[in-house]
Amino acid sequence: MSANEFPSSNGSNGHSSSNGSERAERVNRGVSRVGRESGDAPGVSDASGFVVEDSAAAPMATDVRDDHGLMVQMVRFIISGVIAAVVDFGLTFIMLNYFGATNFWGKTVGWIFGTITAYIINSRWTFKSKSSAKKVLAVAVLYLITYATQVGIFAALEPWLSGSLGWDVKLSQFGAFVVAQGVATVINFVIQRVFIFRVK
Repeated sequence: MSANEFPSSNGSNGHSSSNGSERAERVNRGVSRVGRESGDAPGVSDASGFVVEDSAAAPMATDVRDDHGLMVQMVRFIISGVIAAVVDFGLTFIMLNYFGATNFWGKTVGWIFGTITAYIINSRWTFKSKSSAKKVLAVAVLYLITYATQVGIFAALEPWLSGSLGWDVKLSQFGAFVVAQGVATVINFVIQRVFIFRVK
Protein backbone atom coordinates (compact mmCIF):
# COMPACT_ATOMS: atom_id res chain seq x y z
CA MET A 1 0.00 0.00 0.00
CA SER A 2 1.38 3.36 -0.97
CA ALA A 3 1.95 6.12 1.47
CA ASN A 4 -0.77 8.19 -0.20
CA GLU A 5 -3.38 5.60 0.83
CA PHE A 6 -2.81 6.22 4.53
CA PRO A 7 -4.47 9.25 6.23
CA SER A 8 -2.12 11.84 7.39
CA SER A 9 -1.56 11.66 11.15
CA ASN A 10 -0.83 15.37 11.31
CA GLY A 11 -4.08 16.21 9.55
CA SER A 12 -6.06 13.98 11.90
CA ASN A 13 -4.49 15.54 14.97
CA GLY A 14 -5.15 19.02 13.64
CA HIS A 15 -8.80 18.16 13.02
CA SER A 16 -9.18 16.69 16.54
CA SER A 17 -7.52 19.72 18.10
CA SER A 18 -9.84 21.99 16.18
CA ASN A 19 -12.88 20.04 17.34
CA GLY A 20 -11.63 20.13 20.93
CA SER A 21 -11.17 23.89 20.80
CA GLU A 22 -14.63 24.35 19.36
CA ARG A 23 -16.17 22.17 22.06
CA ALA A 24 -14.30 24.06 24.80
CA GLU A 25 -15.45 27.35 23.32
CA ARG A 26 -19.07 26.16 23.21
CA VAL A 27 -18.86 24.97 26.83
CA ASN A 28 -17.35 28.29 27.85
CA ARG A 29 -20.13 30.23 26.12
CA GLY A 30 -22.76 27.98 27.70
CA VAL A 31 -21.33 28.45 31.21
CA SER A 32 -21.12 32.20 30.74
CA ARG A 33 -24.71 32.32 29.50
CA VAL A 34 -25.96 30.26 32.45
CA GLY A 35 -24.07 32.53 34.83
CA ARG A 36 -25.67 35.62 33.35
CA GLU A 37 -29.15 34.10 33.46
CA SER A 38 -28.78 32.98 37.06
CA GLY A 39 -27.50 36.38 38.18
CA ASP A 40 -24.14 35.01 39.37
CA ALA A 41 -21.12 37.24 39.26
CA PRO A 42 -19.21 36.87 35.98
CA GLY A 43 -16.01 34.84 35.98
CA VAL A 44 -12.87 34.75 33.90
CA SER A 45 -12.30 31.80 31.56
CA ASP A 46 -8.90 30.26 31.20
CA ALA A 47 -7.52 28.56 28.10
CA SER A 48 -9.09 25.19 28.98
CA GLY A 49 -12.61 26.61 29.02
CA PHE A 50 -13.06 26.49 32.78
CA VAL A 51 -14.45 29.57 34.54
CA VAL A 52 -12.23 30.96 37.25
CA GLU A 53 -14.24 32.98 39.77
CA ASP A 54 -12.85 36.31 40.75
CA SER A 55 -12.32 36.35 44.53
CA ALA A 56 -13.72 39.88 44.74
CA ALA A 57 -17.04 38.58 43.44
CA ALA A 58 -17.22 35.61 45.81
CA PRO A 59 -20.31 35.52 48.05
CA MET A 60 -18.33 35.66 51.29
CA ALA A 61 -16.55 38.81 50.14
CA THR A 62 -19.80 40.72 49.70
CA ASP A 63 -21.61 39.30 52.72
CA VAL A 64 -20.90 42.26 54.98
CA ARG A 65 -23.12 42.97 57.95
CA ASP A 66 -24.36 46.57 58.15
CA ASP A 67 -24.39 47.54 61.82
CA HIS A 68 -26.17 50.76 60.93
CA GLY A 69 -29.02 49.10 59.06
CA LEU A 70 -32.60 49.79 60.05
CA MET A 71 -33.34 46.29 61.35
CA VAL A 72 -30.13 46.09 63.38
CA GLN A 73 -30.74 49.48 64.93
CA MET A 74 -34.35 48.62 65.66
CA VAL A 75 -33.45 45.37 67.43
CA ARG A 76 -30.73 47.07 69.46
CA PHE A 77 -33.05 49.95 70.29
CA ILE A 78 -35.68 47.53 71.55
CA ILE A 79 -33.10 45.69 73.67
CA SER A 80 -31.81 48.93 75.16
CA GLY A 81 -35.40 50.03 75.68
CA VAL A 82 -36.20 46.88 77.61
CA ILE A 83 -33.18 47.39 79.86
CA ALA A 84 -34.07 51.05 80.41
CA ALA A 85 -37.71 50.12 81.01
CA VAL A 86 -36.70 47.66 83.73
CA VAL A 87 -34.73 50.41 85.45
CA ASP A 88 -37.55 52.91 84.92
CA PHE A 89 -40.42 50.74 86.12
CA GLY A 90 -38.39 49.25 88.96
CA LEU A 91 -37.65 52.67 90.43
CA THR A 92 -41.18 53.91 89.72
CA PHE A 93 -42.66 50.90 91.51
CA ILE A 94 -40.34 51.32 94.49
CA MET A 95 -41.04 55.05 94.78
CA LEU A 96 -44.82 54.55 94.64
CA ASN A 97 -45.14 51.53 96.91
CA TYR A 98 -42.29 51.88 99.38
CA PHE A 99 -41.66 55.63 99.62
CA GLY A 100 -45.21 56.85 99.20
CA ALA A 101 -44.36 59.11 96.27
CA THR A 102 -47.10 60.52 94.06
CA ASN A 103 -47.56 59.28 90.51
CA PHE A 104 -45.78 62.38 89.25
CA TRP A 105 -42.67 62.08 91.41
CA GLY A 106 -42.52 58.31 91.27
CA LYS A 107 -42.60 58.30 87.47
CA THR A 108 -40.18 61.21 87.31
CA VAL A 109 -37.50 59.40 89.31
CA GLY A 110 -37.92 56.27 87.25
CA TRP A 111 -37.84 58.25 84.02
CA ILE A 112 -34.62 60.09 84.90
CA PHE A 113 -32.61 56.95 85.59
CA GLY A 114 -34.24 55.03 82.75
CA THR A 115 -33.36 57.86 80.37
CA ILE A 116 -29.73 57.92 81.47
CA THR A 117 -29.51 54.17 80.91
CA ALA A 118 -31.11 54.41 77.46
CA TYR A 119 -28.88 57.27 76.32
CA ILE A 120 -25.66 55.49 77.28
CA ILE A 121 -26.66 52.26 75.53
CA ASN A 122 -28.07 53.92 72.40
CA SER A 123 -25.22 56.33 71.80
CA ARG A 124 -22.49 53.72 72.29
CA TRP A 125 -24.13 50.56 70.96
CA THR A 126 -27.37 51.07 69.04
CA PHE A 127 -26.30 53.93 66.77
CA LYS A 128 -22.53 53.84 67.45
CA SER A 129 -22.31 57.60 67.31
CA LYS A 130 -19.76 59.85 68.89
CA SER A 131 -21.10 62.20 71.48
CA SER A 132 -21.15 65.91 70.84
CA ALA A 133 -22.62 68.95 72.55
CA LYS A 134 -25.15 69.33 69.75
CA LYS A 135 -26.32 65.72 70.06
CA VAL A 136 -26.50 65.88 73.84
CA LEU A 137 -28.63 69.01 73.62
CA ALA A 138 -30.88 67.46 70.97
CA VAL A 139 -31.34 64.30 73.03
CA ALA A 140 -32.05 66.34 76.16
CA VAL A 141 -34.81 68.23 74.35
CA LEU A 142 -36.19 64.99 72.95
CA TYR A 143 -36.18 63.37 76.39
CA LEU A 144 -38.02 66.35 77.84
CA ILE A 145 -40.70 65.90 75.20
CA THR A 146 -41.00 62.17 75.84
CA TYR A 147 -40.84 62.84 79.59
CA ALA A 148 -43.90 65.08 79.39
CA THR A 149 -45.59 62.52 77.16
CA GLN A 150 -44.89 59.60 79.49
CA VAL A 151 -45.80 61.37 82.70
CA GLY A 152 -48.97 62.81 81.18
CA ILE A 153 -50.14 59.45 79.84
CA PHE A 154 -49.23 57.63 83.06
CA ALA A 155 -50.87 60.20 85.36
CA ALA A 156 -54.08 60.21 83.29
CA LEU A 157 -54.30 56.48 82.53
CA GLU A 158 -53.46 54.91 85.90
CA PRO A 159 -56.41 56.43 87.84
CA TRP A 160 -58.76 55.53 84.99
CA LEU A 161 -57.62 51.90 84.94
CA SER A 162 -57.86 51.51 88.71
CA GLY A 163 -60.99 53.61 89.14
CA SER A 164 -63.24 53.29 86.10
CA LEU A 165 -62.15 49.79 85.09
CA GLY A 166 -61.60 48.52 88.63
CA TRP A 167 -58.13 47.14 87.99
CA ASP A 168 -55.86 46.25 90.89
CA VAL A 169 -53.61 49.20 91.79
CA LYS A 170 -50.37 47.43 90.86
CA LEU A 171 -51.87 46.09 87.64
CA SER A 172 -53.14 49.53 86.66
CA GLN A 173 -49.69 50.97 87.36
CA PHE A 174 -48.14 48.38 85.09
CA GLY A 175 -50.72 48.91 82.33
CA ALA A 176 -50.34 52.68 82.38
CA PHE A 177 -46.58 52.29 82.35
CA VAL A 178 -46.61 49.99 79.30
CA VAL A 179 -48.78 52.38 77.29
CA ALA A 180 -46.75 55.46 78.26
CA GLN A 181 -43.48 53.66 77.59
CA GLY A 182 -44.66 52.35 74.22
CA VAL A 183 -45.67 55.77 72.93
CA ALA A 184 -42.42 57.34 74.14
CA THR A 185 -40.34 54.54 72.61
CA VAL A 186 -41.81 55.09 69.14
CA ILE A 187 -41.20 58.84 69.36
CA ASN A 188 -37.66 58.30 70.64
CA PHE A 189 -36.62 55.83 67.95
CA VAL A 190 -37.96 57.80 65.01
CA ILE A 191 -36.46 61.12 66.07
CA GLN A 192 -33.12 59.71 67.22
CA ARG A 193 -32.58 57.66 64.07
CA VAL A 194 -33.78 60.24 61.57
CA PHE A 195 -32.56 63.50 63.10
CA ILE A 196 -29.95 62.85 65.81
CA PHE A 197 -27.95 59.64 65.29
CA ARG A 198 -28.62 59.21 61.56
CA VAL A 199 -25.90 57.43 59.58
CA LYS A 200 -24.84 59.40 56.52
